Amino acid sequence: MKYRAQAPLRIDFGGGWSDVPVFAESDPDGGAVLNAAITVYARGYIIRPEPRRGLGVKLPGSKHVVRYELDAPAGAGLGASAAQTLLWLTLVKTTIANVSERRDLAERAWRVENELGILGGKQDHYASAMGGISYMTFGESTTVESLKPDFEFCEELERRLVLVYTGTRRLSGDIHEAVWGRYESGDAAIVEPLRELRRLAGEMREALMTRDLEALARLMNRNWSCQKRLHHSITNEGLDHLVALGLRSGARAAKACGAGGGGCLLFLTEEGARSRVGEALTAAGAMVIPFLFDWYGVHLTKG
Repeated sequence: MKYRAQAPLRIDFGGGWSDVPVFAESDPDGGAVLNAAITVYARGYIIRPEPRRGLGVKLPGSKHVVRYELDAPAGAGLGASAAQTLLWLTLVKTTIANVSERRDLAERAWRVENELGILGGKQDHYASAMGGISYMTFGESTTVESLKPDFEFCEELERRLVLVYTGTRRLSGDIHEAVWGRYESGDAAIVEPLRELRRLAGEMREALMTRDLEALARLMNRNWSCQKRLHHSITNEGLDHLVALGLRSGARAAKACGAGGGGCLLFLTEEGARSRVGEALTAAGAMVIPFLFDWYGVHLTKG
């Protein structure tokens, strides 16, 4: 029997870093993130050997076959590692019954990566499992509020977002180790930006639900400023050049996806400026990644 699955990657508008348990489970107010699953996927299939009819045993010589592929470049900062881990769990389990089971898959996927020594947060796993635009809070437990702005507004937001791969793979492990080492030592220069990132995610939620894209743009820019305060390698000359170029070409806001240091940049543009911004960034060597919002999350089919 062959099972196919796809798990969406995500863009994060704000709050990233505050979802990492090192912070979220130690700070009294926890962490918060606003993100969205997108139509850029980890895809795969598994062929499971069928038992011999009537005997309940596998056919001689049969074995499981698993294959994966990814729509995005490696190291794009879009949560691909989490999506691939979630995809693997889904293919092995070969069932997704309800929302509770999706949450369980997300939590299991995070635990697998944590046990492998991958230091990161939980937003990627939950976005991939649940789909849609979500406001998530993190602490001793994780809550996911599925935001459902009206259809016309979601289309407008999609028209005004530009996602580009910078051409430089981001390596988040070293950045995470440096940031969390300073946090655990009590460095106030790390604690305050993390708390501000959490607050910004909540303010972004309000901007989104009131259809205020100008406010969302301002908050995204503040989020990028806070990200850069966490570690000097979160930005570099190449990223700064692309951000400045995008802003000159008609973007109102820009930020790195994920940990930063490379990977993808997300731009929120003026109305009608999406093509102009994308063309300018492409001419500078970046690669535009087309996408829409994914509203379904991880998806499994049989046959």
